[in-house]
Amino acid sequence: MGDSMLHQASPQLLLAAAQRVGFGGLDGGTHVVFPAPWHVMVAFVEQSITPTAVVAGRLRVTVDHSRAAEMHLFASQWNARRITPTLVVTFDDTGVGLSMRSTLPVGCGISTAQADDFMHTALVTADAAVTDAAGFFPEIASPPEQSARIKNDTALLGEKPPSIAGIATGGHPPPVGGRDTNPGGLPHPVDLPRIGAALSRRQISWTVSGGTGRELIMYRLKALSAAVYLDRGPVVVFATSWRLGGDPNRDFLRVAMCCNTVNEHRLSTRTSVRAGRSHLGVGMEYMVPAAAGLTDGQLDMSLEAANLALVSATGRLRHELTGR
Repeated sequence: MGDSMLHQASPQLLLAAAQRVGFGGLDGGTHVVFPAPWHVMVAFVEQSITPTAVVAGRLRVTVDHSRAAEMHLFASQWNARRITPTLVVTFDDTGVGLSMRSTLPVGCGISTAQADDFMHTALVTADAAVTDAAGFFPEIASPPEQSARIKNDTALLGEKPPSIAGIATGGHPPPVGGRDTNPGGLPHPVDLPRIGAALSRRQISWTVSGGTGRELIMYRLKALSAAVYLDRGPVVVFATSWRLGGDPNRDFLRVAMCCNTVNEHRLSTRTSVRAGRSHLGVGMEYMVPAAAGLTDGQLDMSLEAANLALVSATGRLRHELTGR
């Protein structure tokens, strides 16, 4: 398998990539389970807005229900500051848990180098998130005995991947269509001019702005003001944000819980609350890892999927905040 040729994504392709970068997994056919002492991850391909490679998982233990607000604060701060994974607070009869996920659109296929980078980043950053969480919730570092973990991990091979990962299914926009516009092309580095060209191919007007201290492209997305920029990695970040008002002390938890619900139901976007001195804001991102480059077709499909996902997640958040 060549490093740059594009191949159809599958759980087995993701497992092979993980093995190349030093991680072992259990092949369940429709998904691969990656056990770790304090958490367990699963890799699969989900048919979302566009076929999407997902590496997601959950803590092995929960914390007491009385610490729900603290867990929401931890997840909100992580999601506002870190690129990946997206953290989602979960609840069951045993207590409050934490799930995490990283995603990569693969509707145009995926190269060996892209798969290796994605799996390495997803599994390493999941470890980092769990380690950070254990600093606030020490009980996370006291998982079940190894025999119980092995039994649980083996049982996960028979479960459906989204349920393992704490992802709610359904409610996504219609899938984007098409294949790579240049099937013979190879992935190459992404920069703002390439992103601008992708927007132009969609007849979307755009401007370059550097007023935030970071060079980014601004464009209109229906009623939203959207931006796209390159973050460290690099990662292509499609983003929108808005100011809600409200009291940061009184309303933070309510808005954080609404954002958490959106993150549970929208696979590829991340929504997080940001507290200013006198108001609350919300940020929403759709992120595409690009360390191994992207073809023009991959970039075009990522743009289309990002726009659909951001509009869909915005509608869901509006419903959560207002009931309408």
